[in-house]
Amino acid sequence: EAPIDGVTSVKLSEQIDHQDCRLLSKKDDPEWRAVRSELKSGDILLTLGAGDVSKLGEHFVETYVKG
Repeated sequence: EAPIDGVTSVKLSEQIDHQDCRLLSKKDDPEWRAVRSELKSGDILLTLGAGDVSKLGEHFVETYVKG
């Protein structure tokens, strides 16, 4: 699928009207640890994107939840 001019993950994350929206595009981003410390029972961690983005969620669970 061809990219859409002017549409980027940075711009999208800036437009999401929620204080807890964060853009983490790499599985080794140190911010993942901060996300884990803020999640509470019943919270939802939503990963959006294309390609192998589903692996980010799996990596998060394996590294920071099951750890």
